[in-house]
This record gives sequence, C-alpha cells and structure tokens, in this order.
Amino acid sequence: MQGSEGPDRRFAEQTAPLTLNRRRKIIRQILVVDDNITSLRQIGYQLAGCYEFSLVTSGAAALSFCETEKPDLILLDVEMPDMDGFETIVGLRGLPGVEEIPVIFLTGNMDEATELRAFESGARDFITKPVDKKILQHRIELHLQLYEYQTDLENTLKELESNIVASFADLVECKDDNTGGHVLRTSRYVEMLGRELIENGHCADELTEAELELMVQAAPFHDIGKIGISDVLLLKPKGLTDEEYAEVKNHTLIGGRVLENIHRRAPAQRYLGYARLMAEGHHERYDGSGYPYGLKGAEIPICCRLMAVANVYDACMTDRRYRPALSRNEAARIIENGSGTEFDPLVVNAFRSLESRIDEPSGRRRRPTVYRGGGLRSKKNEILIVDDNIASLKQIGASLAGSYEYSLATSGAQALASCLGNPPDLILLDVEMPEMDGFETIARLKKSPALSHIPVIFLTGVRNVAAEVEGFGSGAVDFIKKPVLRDALLHRIRLHLDIASCRSYLTDSVREISSCLTASFAELIECRDEGTGEHVQRTSRYVELLGRELLSRGLFANELSGPALDLMVSAAPLHDIGKISVSDRILLKAGRLDDEEFAEMKLHAPIGAEILERMCERTPTQTYLRYAVMIAASHHERYDGKGYPNGLAGGNIPLCGRIMAVADVYDALVDDRVYRRGMSHAEAFRIITDGTGTQFDPRVVEAFESCHLKFSELAKIPNRQ
Repeated sequence: MQGSEGPDRRFAEQTAPLTLNRRRKIIRQILVVDDNITSLRQIGYQLAGCYEFSLVTSGAAALSFCETEKPDLILLDVEMPDMDGFETIVGLRGLPGVEEIPVIFLTGNMDEATELRAFESGARDFITKPVDKKILQHRIELHLQLYEYQTDLENTLKELESNIVASFADLVECKDDNTGGHVLRTSRYVEMLGRELIENGHCADELTEAELELMVQAAPFHDIGKIGISDVLLLKPKGLTDEEYAEVKNHTLIGGRVLENIHRRAPAQRYLGYARLMAEGHHERYDGSGYPYGLKGAEIPICCRLMAVANVYDACMTDRRYRPALSRNEAARIIENGSGTEFDPLVVNAFRSLESRIDEPSGRRRRPTVYRGGGLRSKKNEILIVDDNIASLKQIGASLAGSYEYSLATSGAQALASCLGNPPDLILLDVEMPEMDGFETIARLKKSPALSHIPVIFLTGVRNVAAEVEGFGSGAVDFIKKPVLRDALLHRIRLHLDIASCRSYLTDSVREISSCLTASFAELIECRDEGTGEHVQRTSRYVELLGRELLSRGLFANELSGPALDLMVSAAPLHDIGKISVSDRILLKAGRLDDEEFAEMKLHAPIGAEILERMCERTPTQTYLRYAVMIAASHHERYDGKGYPNGLAGGNIPLCGRIMAVADVYDALVDDRVYRRGMSHAEAFRIITDGTGTQFDPRVVEAFESCHLKFSELAKIPNRQ
C-alpha cells in the first residue's frame, strides 16, 4: 500500500537514542593563566576556533576574573611570581560556583613531588610545556567530558524525578481535579516547616538538610493511593457515609503498597522510601486516633507529622466540592487548635512562626550535587597491565597494589585473550612491544563490540608528540611516560575510571527510573480496573514477540531495527493510561456499555495521548514516551479506517499502533473480565485471523499466526470449553 510507512518514517527522526552528552554544541569558555606572554599567546592560538578563551597574566587577575565570570575549564601555570599556581588554586576553590571547575596545571618542569602536590591541591591534570595543540585539546576535551557527565547526570536525574512527580500529580488530579495544585503546594509547605524545625534545632535525630531534601521530593506522592478509590466517592459533593469514609481511608494503604513496589524496582531512589511513609502515615494523629495504624506521637515518622499539617492547611485553603475555601485565619486556627491532638506541637509551633510567610513562593532551590565516580564503585576495579618488560610490569603492579585488582600480560596477543575471558575496567598498554605493538593491540580491541568500551592508557618510555597524537586517534584515552610515578598513575587511572563509571551510572539510572516510571503507571492503571489483571505487562510481551517475528521476515526493518523495537516494548505498558480519567461506573460495569457510555470510554485514547504528550514535553530525552503517545492514541484504530479516535486507515496508522492492536485485542479476549469469562486460545486465534485486512494489518496477523503458541504460553490460559 502506498504511503504505508509514512507516519513511522516521519517519526523516525525524533526517536534517536538518548544522547548523554547533550551540551557539546555550546562553545566552551577556557581561562588561561600564565605570566609568560609568549606562552599565553601560543596557547591562545591553539585554542582559537575550538573554544572561547580569556587570557590573564597572574593569579590575582584569575581570581578577579572568576568572581564575575565562570569559565568551563582553567589552564593554570604553576611557576608565577607573587602568587604561584598552588596559591591561585586555593583561592579559586574558595570562590562560589568555581570550586568544581576543572583546573589543569601548566608547567615546564614537573617532578614527582610537584605532581603529588598538584593533585593534592585539587588540580585535575597537568600538561608539560611547550604545549602541543592536539594533546592540549585532547586533555581539555577529556576533563570537559567528565565535568559535563557530572552535570548531565544531575540534570537528567532531576529531570526524570521532576517528570515522575508532575506526571503522578497529573494522574491523581485526573481523578480529582478539585484539588488543583494540592500535591505540589504541600511539597513546598513540608520544605518550609522542615527548615524551620532544623533552624531551631528540633528533631535533629530525624531531620537533617539531606533527609529534608528527600522528604520534599517524596511529598507530592502522598495522595497517590486515591488512584484506587472510586471517583463516585472522591467527587461526591456532600458528606460521606461511614461505609464510604472507610473506603476512602484505604487510599493510605493503597498508596503505601504502590510506592513500596515502585521503590523495590528503583532501590537507589531513596526518596521513594519517604514517599511510602508519607502515603501511609499522613492521616495519623498525634494522639493516636488517626489511621491506618493508630500510631501516636514520635511513633509517627517526622515526614508524616510535617505532611499532616501541610495537607490539612492546604485542604482548608482550597475550594472543595462540599465547601468553599476557608480564610487564612480560619485555616490557621484549625491547625493551632489541633496542637497535641491531631498535630505534633513542634510542627504547629513551626507553622505559627511561618504563618505570615507560608503562602509566599519559596525562593530556595534544590542544591545541586556533583557526581563523584569513585563513590559508586562497590568493589575494586580490575586493571590489566600489558608490557613486555617484566621489571616494568612488576613496578606498575606494585604501584597499583592495595588500590586496584590487577592482572599482567607480556604481549598484545596475551592481552586480547585475557580480555575475552575476563574484561578489565581499564588497560595500561605499553606502546613499544615486539610482534604486536600497542597500536595494533588497541586497534583489535576497538574492533570488538564487547571490548571497545574499555579505556586504554598508553605507556611509553619516550615522550613523542607524534606518537601521542596517533595514540589519541587510535582510541587511547591518555599517555603516561615511563618510569611511572605512582601518584600520577593512580590519579590518571581514577580520572578515566570516573568517566567510564559516570557514563555507565547515568545510563543505568536513566534506564532504571524510566522502567520504574512505566511499570508504576501500569500498576496505577490496574488499581482502577482489577479486571485487566496483568494485561498491560502481557501486551508488552506480545508486542515484542510480534516485532521480532516481523523483523525475522524482513518486514518494517526501518521502523523496528536498532533501538526502535525496544522503545516500543518499553512504551507498551502505557497504552491504557487514559483509562485513569474514565468513570468507575463505566470502567467496572458488569454489562454491555450503552452508546453514551461507549463514547466516554473511547475518550481514553486521546486523553492518554494528551497525558503522555505532557510527559514527553517535560522529559524530551525519554524517547520511548514518543512511542507511548502514538500507541495510546492509535491502538484502537482499525486497518479499514473504522476505528477510533481519528478513523485512520492502513499505513496511516503508526506501526506501533497496528502491532498493539493485535496484542491488545488478543489479551482482552483470553482474559477474564467483569462482564464475561475469558475465551480459549483457539477462539481468540480465530477472531484475530478473521480480522485480517479489516481490523488488523495483514502482515501483523501473519506474524501472529507464526508465533501464536507463544502468546498462549504467556497468557497462561486454563483449559476452557
């Protein structure tokens, strides 16, 4: 069919894999500090065209410059009159916003004692003058890369965390839009109350700046359990009966259970532990008469005691269906009257101190943290040392002893064999070796997909600028001159392990949080409709089976190869997210829907796409969300154009939607629902195949026919007559 791949082709440009180092398009600012005018000019010429740069001739001038400007990297001469490089770096580390900027020392004479002092002073590296242009640029790029990975790690994780918070808030408010920005306002109140307690020396054993940061991140999740409560109760305009109130109170236990599962999937995200506590405990009362556990006084975690005040105050200050908002004085009186009964007196005192300011926007921002790669390593890294000189091997091994695990190889061939059996974290590779020298060895390493990521540092007995340039071009990350100085060696190894570790940690963290976010949304959807069981997870597996079968047939190679299929699979569990906005009366109805009810049910497709579009806008790096938007919007379209919401036909339906259509219908047919018992696999198979060319893409149905028995195994269908 002509144009059958149009939507996916248009979409392809938007779905490139996550790029960790997104900021390289910006021209970086380098500050060069050297009292030698000739050297200063030479370095300026070498930087021209690659970087913006500023030149100063003294340490005092460098400090003055950095008080108003913040360069991305500093090249600092060691030997200068009045204030040498060591004094200057001490002054730089004392300036706000400059303490983390990488500093590379420049020197014409670097002995072992000077090297050690340089590293101890906080310098990231040193370069021997006269400086070669390519070596200078390589060193600068190396340290900018690590600095940018540190910053990208912080920004990416913060972006993802912010997206999780905002997206969960969106979903909670899909159930009860009357709460407005309640979940985000209460987060700010928790921060203000907690800070007031800290400043007055209260709850020091429970409340520190670091723990308060985590509590503030966790606070927006406190009402997440409302997802599992009937909207008939949440939106009731008048008071609840005792039975109805008992059901609403279950939102604390539902929220705790959901967040416990989320935390289990992402254990590194400590704030999720506080989120679970807050979800369960924000309706406990100080006198022990609250719910769900009847905790009393200090038995209630401090995060819950803070949230109790924040939650009630904001509820008083906003319009509700059953009453208008109270005045600030009325809300404050309720809080103060609850001191010692509903609320912790210390928290009420903090509220009283803040009362005139609590509704003002907070000017404080979360303090950025900088990644330290070494802090993430739970075991000693493994270093492979390759050198045909036995004495050199032993000397380098002795230098690493106690700091790293290491193994030895005396030739390039032996090194390659060792790497295939036990890949190291870093390789120290001699350049001058017989039979297979360092350049040939690294060339073979870089050709191996399993080994190409391992950082390689060349060892050489002669400083040869041309060889260094060739080495960097071949993929080496650094050069170290023999005989090796222990402290310089350990510093360089740590630097390159930090870069590799930071890259890996960022990638793994992004993957963990993204997976956690997807699975958690799926779980929340199932809180609304228990009849779907594990529907969203199974359909994800079906999508993978169909995609791999299509690829094996040579179909849709452009749309399914590379990361595309994995992104579709990651997105698939979100296909029904729009059901969060469908009335429980319709979603849980045991009988057939009438026309009006079905019209409302059909809205879950465009609403789901709208929710996911907002998530996409918040975290544009999460490419799988773009697929999620398309799947949510198109999984009820039909191949003959008679589907909804847009009546798309044939190839105008995105491929991911055509694949999900088969996966979704199959699972709906074989699964038990509130209005009927699940069908047998044979019945479901017949319905899918009968729909070829009308409801479903014929090529996707053919793929289903080839792997349908795997569908049956995944569905775990009991024998049905």
